[in-house]
Amino acid sequence: MSPAAPPGSLAAPIAGTRPAFPWGRALVRGFLAFLTVACVAQVIAFAMGLVRGGLATATIAKLGWLYALAFHRVPIEIGGSAFAGYRVSVAFLTGTAFALWVVYRHGRAVGRRLGGSGWRAALAGAAVAPTYAIPFALLTLVVHLELGAGSPLLGPAGIHVEGVALPALVLPLGLAAGAGAAGGLMSGLPPGSWVKGAMVGGWRMFSVALGLALVGLLLLAAVRPAGLAAYARVILGNSPGTDALLLGHQALLLPNQALFVLAPSMGGCVGLHGPTYSYPIVCPGHLPRLDRLILPAPANASVALPSLLSRSMPLPYALFLVVPLAATIWTGRAIRSLASDPHMLIRIVIVAGVLFAVCTGIGSWFAGVTLPSASSPRSSSVTLGARLLPTALIALAWGIGGGLIGGLSARRQDALDPAEPPPSPTSV
Repeated sequence: MSPAAPPGSLAAPIAGTRPAFPWGRALVRGFLAFLTVACVAQVIAFAMGLVRGGLATATIAKLGWLYALAFHRVPIEIGGSAFAGYRVSVAFLTGTAFALWVVYRHGRAVGRRLGGSGWRAALAGAAVAPTYAIPFALLTLVVHLELGAGSPLLGPAGIHVEGVALPALVLPLGLAAGAGAAGGLMSGLPPGSWVKGAMVGGWRMFSVALGLALVGLLLLAAVRPAGLAAYARVILGNSPGTDALLLGHQALLLPNQALFVLAPSMGGCVGLHGPTYSYPIVCPGHLPRLDRLILPAPANASVALPSLLSRSMPLPYALFLVVPLAATIWTGRAIRSLASDPHMLIRIVIVAGVLFAVCTGIGSWFAGVTLPSASSPRSSSVTLGARLLPTALIALAWGIGGGLIGGLSARRQDALDPAEPPPSPTSV
């Protein structure tokens, strides 16, 4: 056992100095996070390849890379003799959630290594982002998938599928910076910090709301078996291999479906949005017509098109208001225990509501699907989903309003029902 360094030696820590910023550790952690996410995407691709069969190993590996890009909603470009420059954007949000969790943990580890204040730890956690994002951009430049070469239908060049390099850098960089900073910040805050409580509260609002939205979908399927049977025919009406593929992708898209339910539950709208038009599909008062799948044309869209895409919503669907109401009020009641007075409660609820709005708005944008327009696929596109800013503003109102109702009502209940005083020594 080595003796302790004397107080005056160079090995002894100097009082008042800060530890060096852990750039090396952060960069290594970022690259490890990239490897983890990329490997999981490859596992998914090879599992799908085993189910489907008939694909070469190199093709499956390239499909796995496309899965990794889809975790971050990086646009996929499809081109060739028959398809020139079509871009499709879709995010498998189950994979996105996994990627955020991985980066969050690495950012938290870097923040703990640094120590010190929460905001400095947040900067250290965000430092994992460059080495997480840069490999996505570099590999996107060299990974190209060729399909159907020599086919009479597709021409001699076939179809090539590839990611778009700039979004492959920007989107993973933004997600990693946010998740890593959150992990670093949480590691640098003391257990009783109101900021930490607000962050946990905002995330709890979001996760509980998504869970309740999925539960609502299951209950709706139970009370409307005809709709469930029609959906099952689409998913399970093919060969066993195709059915397994569709079920696997259905699992990857479960958070997308939850967000498609959450936005209208709060009073927002999921619709078809193009360069010059926007049509409601799932909104308060509107439900989709699944028997008529139409992508509108910007040049000749008619006024009657909304009636072709949606139908009126029966009154019992208003019960979906329970989703944001229960999530925000319950979280507000949980936050109440962290606040020493009403002013502190309001502060915590406001920050939690802002975080809930950010998660809901960005999540709704990620959940959207962008496809080429039916009339002009090479020059315009149509997005099915909820718009980021309106959805975030509605979520902000729900988060702050519901959180305050829950927190203040809990404080009032505590005042009406004070704790029973302990028994006096003479009563024993």
